[in-house]
Amino acid sequence: MSKKANLLTIGDISKYSGASIRSLRYYEQMKILTPAYTDTDTGYRYYSVDQLHHVGVIMFCVEIGIPLKELARLAEADDAINLRNIVEQGKALAEEKLKSLNSGLRLFETIERQMDLSELYPKGQIYPRKIEEKVFYVHPCDKSSLNQLDVIKAYMEMPFADSGFDGLMEYGIL
Repeated sequence: MSKKANLLTIGDISKYSGASIRSLRYYEQMKILTPAYTDTDTGYRYYSVDQLHHVGVIMFCVEIGIPLKELARLAEADDAINLRNIVEQGKALAEEKLKSLNSGLRLFETIERQMDLSELYPKGQIYPRKIEEKVFYVHPCDKSSLNQLDVIKAYMEMPFADSGFDGLMEYGIL
């Protein structure tokens, strides 16, 4: 019986998995997917049905942003992928992407609110607007020697600078 019996061609693997033939060859080059059999006469590659799952894992890792070099490092000596390591790293990457996407979504929502507000009032017109209560701290300074370092030092000397308002308060000089 031929060694190719019950094996899939690279074209079949490509068709069933959705990975391009070029990608499959690249996965082999990266040593993360070795064909079950390579015909020495023709160079044709053949894969086992089980390797369809392997290709699916590789494609998912690429989709969530795990670099192929990292995937090659995670591959074990027997060419099996250590799924636990991939899941842990994939989860961390997905959480990082989710934070980034949520941050971008909040930015879009803020911009959308500002656009909605700007549509309420025609440009060039004076309109009343309620301004939230502000806290001012007056610090004496000589305007001829005023620089950014002086402003930062004055802010840090404010009695409430270390009371949990850091990063939340606007500050300036009066």
